[in-house]
Amino acid sequence: MATNLQFIQQFEITGTVQTLDCDNIFSTNYDVYFFSYELKESSSGNDQWIRMRLIDNSGSVISDSEYDYAQLVLPSNATYYQTVGVAQDNWTYAGVGYSDDTGNAGSIYIYSPNDSGSYTYLTTQASSTVTNIAYGTKGIGVHKVAETIRGLRFYTTTYWGSGTVSVYGVK
Repeated sequence: MATNLQFIQQFEITGTVQTLDCDNIFSTNYDVYFFSYELKESSSGNDQWIRMRLIDNSGSVISDSEYDYAQLVLPSNATYYQTVGVAQDNWTYAGVGYSDDTGNAGSIYIYSPNDSGSYTYLTTQASSTVTNIAYGTKGIGVHKVAETIRGLRFYTTTYWGSGTVSVYGVK
């Protein structure tokens, strides 16, 4: 799949922030987009899940209860479990943004964001560590309003201290 990726843009966190907007990245050029990311908390003990919201065609961040998601969480010290959200105001996923700057990373595929006649979908997978416990996650999500989407906001309820998000179009 890597040979089918066309680099679009990289976004970097260089100071303590709660949000990172990847704006003006979706277009008619691609139906599928790939995100590779690494986001680190600014201090240990925050232990917050990453949250995501879409940015609509006018540049507004969509915070209405239009997001559904399901996720499989695979901790190294226990049996797996699921998290589910229906009619939420964001997509919430484990696997990134945890404590101790341990190097949390993952990937996202976004499907049909620029199609005003279709819902926007995503699939995710990530890995992280929390207090020496490794976590793997796999998730799916849908934004249940058909509209043109131009970007994606990452945010946390605490603060990130560093990180990068790379965006690619999938041919």
